[in-house]
Amino acid sequence: MKKLFKYSLIGLVSLIIILLVVIPFLPADTYRSEIEQQVGKALGMDVKLDELAFVTIPQPGLAITNITLAEKGRHIASVDSLRLHPRLSSLFSDTPEIRLMKLSGIRIRPNDIPRFIKPDESDESQSGSEQSALFIQKISADHSYLIVEQGNLEQWGPLSFEVDFHPKKGFKSLNLELEEKVFRVSIKPDGDDLAIKIRASEWSSLLFQDLTIDSLVMDGHIFSDRLHFKSIDIAAYSGKAKGNLILDWSDLWRLDSQVSVTSLNLGNLLKAKNNHSLDGSASGSFTLRSYANAVASLADNLEIRGDLLVQNGHIYETDLEKAARSLSKEWITGGQTPFDKFSTRFNMLPEKITLKKLFIQSSVLAANGDLKIISQKELNGEISVGLNDPTGVLTMPLMISGTVDEPQVRPTDAALAGGAVGTAVLGPGFGTAVGVKAGEVFSKIGSLFGSDEDEQETEEKKKDEQ
Repeated sequence: MKKLFKYSLIGLVSLIIILLVVIPFLPADTYRSEIEQQVGKALGMDVKLDELAFVTIPQPGLAITNITLAEKGRHIASVDSLRLHPRLSSLFSDTPEIRLMKLSGIRIRPNDIPRFIKPDESDESQSGSEQSALFIQKISADHSYLIVEQGNLEQWGPLSFEVDFHPKKGFKSLNLELEEKVFRVSIKPDGDDLAIKIRASEWSSLLFQDLTIDSLVMDGHIFSDRLHFKSIDIAAYSGKAKGNLILDWSDLWRLDSQVSVTSLNLGNLLKAKNNHSLDGSASGSFTLRSYANAVASLADNLEIRGDLLVQNGHIYETDLEKAARSLSKEWITGGQTPFDKFSTRFNMLPEKITLKKLFIQSSVLAANGDLKIISQKELNGEISVGLNDPTGVLTMPLMISGTVDEPQVRPTDAALAGGAVGTAVLGPGFGTAVGVKAGEVFSKIGSLFGSDEDEQETEEKKKDEQ
């Protein structure tokens, strides 16, 4: 018996040695076409593999390099390398087990990811022999990128992730992170859905690449056709934001979000966008909406509406007090307007920003009106500025033009005409104030019998309010 055991042990060791020597030289390339066909059939895509080889170091397995996936001639994804490491003891069982599937260098567009996330179409009534005959315990990947091609950013990463599976329950968990450790995602089953947690620090998102977030905490659920974050907490630019978000891909990519902001350093935020027009401490409640054919294009179609309040700040390159005291047709540029309060009904569309019910208040002035920023740059609006004047309260209607970087301000034509008449009749100071106010009133009366252009402007305002 001992001899039999001895010879059996020698035979087993010899077999293992032979396998370790022979496996690397087996012609795995012979099976390339069959593997391409079977994988392609399962994915519904055209699959191309470059090289296949059996490996023994550091662990026995199959190595595949340069995998490309396409559909009707359109490139879907690529993988630099893939290694399959089976559990050797399971190879002759009814359910062979892949202990680890390791991928490296995945490149894929976000829009194409749902192609690989398919619902389980298996029937629970099927017998065990009809179920999947292969179990994969873990899938891991590193040095991978999302192809976004947005602005100056062509790809987002490098990313790494691990997916674990349970032999009977299926999906167990997914952990994904940027390899710089600044962004992490964790996904686990939660009943019939998936629970998702996102944590980030010192991070810039895909949608707003030039803005840095100090910290981000998001908790929500993933459904078959949407992602719903019920809780979002953000710290950035000395302020905090709380809200929720729904990302829906049942038809187009759609984004809906409600956000409230407190104590945001607006000056630093705008500087990150290369805008130096305004600073102060900002608060408000906003609704964000967008839709697009591609997730990377959501930022291009983003609409933001809400009430904005900015306190203790400055409007740069504009001196409203100086412009309100002027009776010249010359455009006034430069200077600044300090304020205690700046509030408005904010409405941002892809090609236009509208500031309705704009109100500005400081110790020396109070102003109200409407302003449009067209194509994110050109200014067009009118505000009435009231000043504490020695002769009384002077109210001057001002035209606003130019650009965000170089705004121009001057009194309206009606105000100039009224101011000139008032000065001639009543004298300087008091006559100017009364005349300007009269000019403003007559301008408003004239708008009642306005031109088609005035009517068109009214229609545009109605659309903006809707």
